[in-house]
Amino acid sequence: MRKPILSTHALVTGYRSRRHERILGRLPDLELYRGEMVCLIGPNGSGKSTLLKTLTGVIPPLSGSIYLSGLPLPSISAGDRARSIAVVLTGRPDSGFLTVRQLVVMGRYPHRRYGTGSKREDEAIVDRSLVLVGAEDLASMRASNLSDGEFQKVMIARALAQEPELLILDEPAAFLDLTRRVELMHLLRTIAREEGTSILLSSHDLELVLRSSDRVWLMEQRGGMRFGAPEDLVLNGVLEEVFHGEGVSFNRELGAFVADRPVLARAVVDFSDEEEAPIKMWTGRALSRIGVASVEDDDREHADFRIRIRRAETLCTWEVEDENGVRSFTSLYDLSRALDQEKGIARLD
Repeated sequence: MRKPILSTHALVTGYRSRRHERILGRLPDLELYRGEMVCLIGPNGSGKSTLLKTLTGVIPPLSGSIYLSGLPLPSISAGDRARSIAVVLTGRPDSGFLTVRQLVVMGRYPHRRYGTGSKREDEAIVDRSLVLVGAEDLASMRASNLSDGEFQKVMIARALAQEPELLILDEPAAFLDLTRRVELMHLLRTIAREEGTSILLSSHDLELVLRSSDRVWLMEQRGGMRFGAPEDLVLNGVLEEVFHGEGVSFNRELGAFVADRPVLARAVVDFSDEEEAPIKMWTGRALSRIGVASVEDDDREHADFRIRIRRAETLCTWEVEDENGVRSFTSLYDLSRALDQEKGIARLD
């Protein structure tokens, strides 16, 4: 039977002062297992950062218990806790004049301070941590000269140098461009799978979370939490329920939130080759932006016109067929602009 690296029981998170207690979360019992990557998401103000601070012992829970490898978190010494949990926070700390290697070496501090590990062992672990994140070629560079994406990799390398059982990251991709965000999530997933490190991270990038995480912990605005595989939360409507906003809905087919627009026309979109399925998907996105809904062929009697996708090598064309004839377009921009100007196309026979 698998035993969780991190678990909670009847946990209540929030802040307490002499006169006031502010509860942010009343959480179900949680478990995080070895080699598992869990993403923490939720609306702004739902208590994600507070939960992470509570799980790492930065702030105490209002009530309930937290266990690390089966031991109550308060019973674990500072040294053992520092060797078991590594944390990467949002933002870019001042690295001064440190080189990348010197910054990563700081991850060995919990082992050096408490008398575990040798210098030779430390050097080997630092080397391996740099290799794991693909930053070995940056080792001699001054950390302050790195790009945001490179610096985030180095901070993860420093965390890995601690040899933690649990790696916790608060919005690690917040300041990265799209490509770097995808690379970072792939890196974290690789670390979880190949190193057996348990990873818990918070994120606002919902589409990337749905593709990358083993499980999702979804904080609700009212202080509760739902959890499960990302696909389960999509299919049972939980994501749409928690993130619902006026004029916005979650599209299960696209796996993304879209603005609600009135349907001004309907079209059957045909394609002759399964390889053209991605083109159909992107065609549907372009059409929805101008208020044209895609319908299936067996529902053609409700369609206002038909669009046929034809592809020859790298060239793609879209043929619009209605009672006025057939017109061809070589880009979705031209297709969308033409349909946007027409709108009142006669129905198919």
